[in-house]
Amino acid sequence: MAQAAAFFGVGLLLVLLGLILATDFRGITTKHIALSSNLVGPISPFRRGRTEDDLRQRQFLFVVLERLLGCLFVLMGAGLVVAAVISLFVE
Repeated sequence: MAQAAAFFGVGLLLVLLGLILATDFRGITTKHIALSSNLVGPISPFRRGRTEDDLRQRQFLFVVLERLLGCLFVLMGAGLVVAAVISLFVE
C-alpha cells in the first residue's frame, strides 16, 4: 500500500512537472533556458565567435528539447500512476 502511494504521488508530480514544461506554462521553460544559458555562457567554449542570431537559434532548439523532455515526463508519470493503480488491485 505504501509503495502504491509513493508511486502515485511521484507519478502525479512527474505529470504536473511534465505538463508545465511541455506547455511552457507562464514561460517557465523559456525562462529556464535563458537563465541556464546566461549562467553557462561566460564559461562555455561554444559561445565564442557566435553571433546573436546563432545564440538565439541555439536557445530555441534547447526550448524545443526541454518541451520534448516535458512530454517524456508526462508519459513516465502516467506510467507510474497506472502502475500504482494496478498494484492496488493485485494485492
